[in-house]
Amino acid sequence: MWLLFAPGTLLLLCGLVIALFPPLRPGTWYGYRTARSIRSQETWDDANRFGSLLMIVAGFLSLNTGFTCWYLGGSMKAAVIIVAAITAGLVVGVIAVVEIYLARTFNEDGRPRRSSR
Repeated sequence: MWLLFAPGTLLLLCGLVIALFPPLRPGTWYGYRTARSIRSQETWDDANRFGSLLMIVAGFLSLNTGFTCWYLGGSMKAAVIIVAAITAGLVVGVIAVVEIYLARTFNEDGRPRRSSR
């Protein structure tokens, strides 16, 4: 049964750790690290701030999926597969949303784009 709640708990805890103790620079051993996020200190800070919030939300959604599968009963094997698939989709979604955010907010050099206002 714990397999239904482990992925969501892990996502939630990782998001909370990054939100409460943000990595200071791209060279640290944890944080949201992609080619786009390490372009500058500002992209690094924004990616980790935004990514950690999305990870917390994804963790709650994954926990909700695990609870729903447990509550509805049925095959434990099917429930674990459902939770794993939903969680994998959530992780891919977090990465995609953060990358889109960074692409819209920063230019290729990692500097903020000028607003058109």
